[in-house]
Amino acid sequence: SYASDMRGFIAWCREQGASAAPAAPATVAAFLAHEAARGRKPSTIGRRCAAIRWAHRSAGLDDPTQAEIVRRRLRGVRRL
Repeated sequence: SYASDMRGFIAWCREQGASAAPAAPATVAAFLAHEAARGRKPSTIGRRCAAIRWAHRSAGLDDPTQAEIVRRRLRGVRRL
């Protein structure tokens, strides 16, 4: 599932002209908002965030999902 989620994130980043790795926290937050707007379930969005975290940590990169902007976005998604 993580590989599929990362492919989706990478494709979205390409469309936006943003870097998927390393990803900026604002990019991750925007991606999660995009997924919510598409009607994805909070559990799916949480898994996609976990996939981004896993990919960054596996590559030895800073984890953008720990930034406050991403955490707030996830809380907002769950609240809705």
